[in-house]
Amino acid sequence: MYAGLGAGLVTVYKGSGVVNFAQAAMALWGAFVFHELTATGRFILPVLVIPDSIDLGGPQSVPVALVLGVGSSALLGVLAHVLVFRPLREASIVARITAAVGLLTLLSALIVRRFGDGGRRPDEILPSDTLHFAGISVPQDRLWLLVVAVLLVAAVAAFFRYTLTGLAARANVDGAVSLTLSGWSVDRVAALTWGVGSALPCLLICLAAPMTGLDPTNVILLVAPGLAAMLVGRMSSVVVAAAAGIALGVLESLITYWQLQSWWPEFIPAGLTESLPFLVVVTMLMVSGRGLPGRGALNTDRLPAVLRRALRLWWILVGVLVGVLLTMLFGPETRNGLVISMIFAIVALSFVVLVGLVGQVSLGQAGVAGIAAFTLVRLTDGLPFPLSIILAAGVATVAGVIVGLPALRIRGAQLAIITLVGAIAVEKLILQHVQAEPGRAAVSGPHLGPLDLSMQSGSDYARPAFLIAVLLVLTACVWLVSRVIAGRSGRRLLAVRSNERAAASIGIDVARAKLWAFALSAFLAGLGGALLAYSRGTVSASGFGFFQGLNYLLYAFLGGITSVGGALVGGFFAPHGFGYVLINRVIDMGSVYDIIGGIALVLASIFQPKGAIGAMRDQIDWVRGRIGRPRRADAPVVLPTDTELPMREVGDRPALEVTELSVHYGGVRAVEKVNLTVRPGTIHGLIGPNGAGKTSLLDAITGFTPYDGSVWVDGRPVDDLPAHRRHHEGVSRTWQAGDIFTDLTVLDNVLVAAEPGRWGDLYRDVVGKSASDVRRVAAALNLLGIADLADRSASEISTGQLKLVGVARALASSTAVLLADEPAAGLDTDESRILGERLRAIADTGVAVVLIEHDLPLVMSICDEITVLDFGRVIAHGTPQEISADPAVLAAYVGSSPSDDGKSADRTTATFAG
Repeated sequence: MYAGLGAGLVTVYKGSGVVNFAQAAMALWGAFVFHELTATGRFILPVLVIPDSIDLGGPQSVPVALVLGVGSSALLGVLAHVLVFRPLREASIVARITAAVGLLTLLSALIVRRFGDGGRRPDEILPSDTLHFAGISVPQDRLWLLVVAVLLVAAVAAFFRYTLTGLAARANVDGAVSLTLSGWSVDRVAALTWGVGSALPCLLICLAAPMTGLDPTNVILLVAPGLAAMLVGRMSSVVVAAAAGIALGVLESLITYWQLQSWWPEFIPAGLTESLPFLVVVTMLMVSGRGLPGRGALNTDRLPAVLRRALRLWWILVGVLVGVLLTMLFGPETRNGLVISMIFAIVALSFVVLVGLVGQVSLGQAGVAGIAAFTLVRLTDGLPFPLSIILAAGVATVAGVIVGLPALRIRGAQLAIITLVGAIAVEKLILQHVQAEPGRAAVSGPHLGPLDLSMQSGSDYARPAFLIAVLLVLTACVWLVSRVIAGRSGRRLLAVRSNERAAASIGIDVARAKLWAFALSAFLAGLGGALLAYSRGTVSASGFGFFQGLNYLLYAFLGGITSVGGALVGGFFAPHGFGYVLINRVIDMGSVYDIIGGIALVLASIFQPKGAIGAMRDQIDWVRGRIGRPRRADAPVVLPTDTELPMREVGDRPALEVTELSVHYGGVRAVEKVNLTVRPGTIHGLIGPNGAGKTSLLDAITGFTPYDGSVWVDGRPVDDLPAHRRHHEGVSRTWQAGDIFTDLTVLDNVLVAAEPGRWGDLYRDVVGKSASDVRRVAAALNLLGIADLADRSASEISTGQLKLVGVARALASSTAVLLADEPAAGLDTDESRILGERLRAIADTGVAVVLIEHDLPLVMSICDEITVLDFGRVIAHGTPQEISADPAVLAAYVGSSPSDDGKSADRTTATFAG
């Protein structure tokens, strides 16, 4: 079964680029359809309307039932692509992940509703006689199943390797445009892989069902190992993924057997088998991952915009007043729903920090909350409130940081996989193990001095005192997250969300920023988990299980994953929350609520990724526009105009010195033994044809690629420093593609580079003491002539303006060397001339400028020295006059030979004068 799931997941990913978290649920649906057909002859449809099934007139034969059951899973796969993931082809990874989670939630709820929550064991299909060999007895059906799995996987592998359709499927993810131009339908190819990828595991589960049984809870047990096998196959090899799945299944079975032996150590918890996929996933991802995305790994994800405006205190006070009034007006049932909504909103705020601000998708928040809840029971029960929940949340924070460690080397869907598998491991290995100890699951009510803040006292349930205590904690969390979003911390996190490489280039420690976000997010989830334990009076592993974690993400996304208001809306509609109670009084929701939530999440991923709060804002803006009262714009940014960049002290030593630097990518020598010396206050041109190694040299100097040789900045070696530390030593750069933080305004783009991260920034953000000194920022913007763009979003300005913003951002901190990678790209002749004047003005302040540029007239007019690269080697170095007369340089650019006649001089003039 693991082999089929791993190979099926790879098949879907190879053909569509989607990690289908709902794969196990799709396969189980077909398996349940198969069993129902063999038992009753009813063909169950995945719908809630009439007719919801087709009676085929009695039990069906195994071949017919297999065809219909496997076909159901294949059809679900095709429909998932056509209805859900085809519209999400250009959507963010977060939207695709949440859509897949929505499908998982929807199908899991449908399986329970249509087939019941009990287990089933179909009749035998494969021969089950026992084989005896060398004193060992082996049931035949296991061997037959292995043979079938190997043959099926071999067929799929042959399809990808030897057929034109398989070749087209492999090209679909990265070359959809080229595939379309070649006459292929990318949607048909993707739909085919979705069908095959869903049918393969379904068939193997149907054949294995007589041995393992069918149970809706198997979804949890199958998701993790299937994803682990997929990652071992590096998301590309169905054969390796299938082999990993078989090995993982065998190892789990062996461990289960060993646990029954007398020699098995008692201190090893019983949940080790369920935790094994987590260990496999962590090992594979940590080995294959990298700290920063590689060159060319462009961040095309566009999450919904974050409104960087702190909530006003009077709004928060009004909210507290309304909450207190609600506690007095409603009865216990409604108050209980309000408590659940507020606790849910606190956990949803953790998603706002982690997913909304830094773009890291975690499916393990329920496990983190569960650790806080069990900590409350074991270590802090009896301490005064709120110290008890703060300490419990502190333990959860440590756990959250540990969970976040893989995020230092992985991102996107792979991080979602590891947190999902990790959540299952936490539930099975830690929470269930702790819960198994007798008499240790109850928690006494919170107290603050003589005040009893318990949820229940005798027959008095959902007491107003507890509700007000939760309300105050929620208010503090709302204030905290709101201030973080509007402050320095939020600006840095959004920079990391936009572009990790560019963030590192301006001095942001990306690893530290991610761990900081994981810590704050875990602290918030821990507060929610501790309050949930208080509200229930007891804790259980099931209350913080896998599906509960999916619910947290589901409703946080539905409310709006990038805003505080979205977390509050998500809490309102949480299962058994305030909104649920109100709706349930009119319509009996029952298990349909989970199904509706799954459908809503899928639809929101496609049509409204900004969530309910974003839709409400859009609607309010539309109404205001219709009545002629547009939203009041923020006050325009006014920057000082009398500021100038400070002069750097110019000494005799070089600002930048590069010695014998080489960069190799595998067997390709991109840069070979380059020497470069740049003096302060000068502009040093670095030119050469495309592919000469110019950007690779800059990547090496700034610490973004490994190299041999040495780099010195202001007389100090920087070879052992990562990229963000080199910025602090005085190296700044711009990027060939711009790489501006599109989630920030122009002013914030430059401000974030001028604000070195410091311990205590969170405190300064919360108390409102994080105001920035904008004088140097204003000087940089004024010097580049873009101060009038300060309050514009970086996503709204032209490519040429983006390049100027990149230069201003590089100058925002005290830099000794500015490495400018094609800053004139996208500028016309006059704009290029003005840029040259500004670069000259920058050099006049004592900054050393290294200019990579294809605008040769610009280079020849402003540079003091020029180095020419070709095929990674220096072929010329000298003044502009010497370079323009060098025949080797001309040969590199226009292909002439040094032995050419006097026409070389004419071509030299034409080439370098434009």
